[in-house]
Amino acid sequence: RPPRPLQRWLAQPPAAGTAATPPAAAAAAPTGDEAINPRALDAIRQLPGPNGELLVQKVVAAYLGDAPARLAQLQAAGDAEALRRTAHALKSSSANVGAEQLSALCREIESLDRSGSVEATKALLTGVESQLPRVLAALATLSRADP
Repeated sequence: RPPRPLQRWLAQPPAAGTAATPPAAAAAAPTGDEAINPRALDAIRQLPGPNGELLVQKVVAAYLGDAPARLAQLQAAGDAEALRRTAHALKSSSANVGAEQLSALCREIESLDRSGSVEATKALLTGVESQLPRVLAALATLSRADP
């Protein structure tokens, strides 16, 4: 059974001009260079109900609006706990949209223990800073391509 927010979105009728059953995106796994694994978004599309594409659009829009602020929070985190909390949130939302590489970087930041090295944290944060724009661009392209 989908979580409550997903249930609410699934219960809504499709918006005018949207297809009730969208074409599936490529099912191939990413090659490693891709910012987004389309299978994650396909999984959302396949949830029960007629609003799969609408739900994907809402999830992508929420991510596009939220992720840059999460990056700013990561960059401004003043302590290890704030860094872990923010990394956890960005990790989860990135996984939801198929940003597997970004999610993995955030998982590493989240798992650093309290005595984690500053250099390791900086290296991971640099990875997030370089990966997030790729993810945002890929999602923006996908959202423009969707009907």
